[in-house]
Amino acid sequence: MEYPNTMMTWIQLPSLSSAMYKRSSLMAISEIMGKVVKIDSNTNSGSPGRFAWMVIYMDLRQPLMSKIWIEGKLQRVEYESLPNICFNCA
Repeated sequence: MEYPNTMMTWIQLPSLSSAMYKRSSLMAISEIMGKVVKIDSNTNSGSPGRFAWMVIYMDLRQPLMSKIWIEGKLQRVEYESLPNICFNCA
C-alpha cells in the first residue's frame, strides 16, 4: 500500500516583522516550507498581530523546519496540530 507524501498543516510565524505582512512576502516565506494553500484573513489583510498564520502542503519526506532565515534574521516556525505519524507501522 502506498501512503501520501504530503499533508496540509497550519503554520505560525511568531513575532514576524510588520514589514513582512504582505501577501507576496508571506508567499515567498512559506514557499520555502511548502506550497501555500491558505493565508489567514487577518494575516492576509496586513494586520500584524502576534504571528502570521497560513496553511501549507508539507512534504512528509522532509524534516520539519523549526526556523528559517528571513532578511538576515532567524524566524521561528510553529506547526499547529500535527498528527503523530509512524513511518514504520503497516
